[in-house]
Amino acid sequence: MPNLPFRKHRVTLLAALVGVMASVCHCAQGRTTALHNCVSNLRIIEAAIEEWALVNKVPATNSYSLSDTNIINCLRQQVMPECTEGGVYLAGKTVQDEVTCTVHGSLSTYLAIYEERLRRERQQFITRVSIIMAMIGLGVVISIGWWRRTRRISNDQLRKSS
Repeated sequence: MPNLPFRKHRVTLLAALVGVMASVCHCAQGRTTALHNCVSNLRIIEAAIEEWALVNKVPATNSYSLSDTNIINCLRQQVMPECTEGGVYLAGKTVQDEVTCTVHGSLSTYLAIYEERLRRERQQFITRVSIIMAMIGLGVVISIGWWRRTRRISNDQLRKSS
């Protein structure tokens, strides 16, 4: 059985490939999830401020506080959301100004950063996929080489025995 040692290598190669693919997906997901949660919270807070301002007929130039119970009552769960990375939400100077997070910034900042981050993550993903594809290709080449070698050995043995 000359093919037996190769089976061990094939199993190891497949396990390594599955591990690499799983880590690529997990790392990419963890980085963006906290940012998306914060942006979602910023949108929720800004919607509550807009609703509060419309209902109470507050001019856009007035100041406000995020601890105002009337604004908190406009939130779905009537609790001020928290940034998952420990940031603090700060009110704008006036009703028309954006709410900001001390970690992630404001929504307008997020859009500019998000486009750049998305472009970078796409490029990293393409690089990782090409590395994985190269590893798979290398595994196929090695498999074919081992198969041809073992096939040649078995054919040579058959010729010698007959």
